[in-house]
Amino acid sequence: MAGGGKVKKVIIMSFLILAFTMPFAQANELEKYPSNAEKNFLGAYDYYHQVNRSEYTEYPDSVFKLREKVLYKDINKVFSNVPKQLNTTSGVGDGVGYNPKRQVYVFFSAKYVN
Repeated sequence: MAGGGKVKKVIIMSFLILAFTMPFAQANELEKYPSNAEKNFLGAYDYYHQVNRSEYTEYPDSVFKLREKVLYKDINKVFSNVPKQLNTTSGVGDGVGYNPKRQVYVFFSAKYVN
């Protein structure tokens, strides 16, 4: 490689955001995923151990991983904890149908490859 420097690429496993299901009869017609802030759910670490590994698994040699349970409105704040050198961008779309007070899990895993 030019300059003798080692170039590392970052591979980021897609993060998984799981919104809890709840009876839609209680929901506003425009709100597919209403607030569930008053409910108690497992912490992110415990929930991760129950996730189907065909849906999400962390890189075994990850340089960074994140497991959080947050309100939907705070997802971008969670990504501010990702190291800048991983060159990630946060954003989860327009949020249509999600109540800002909906609890969600955010899982993130990244590793360097040559």
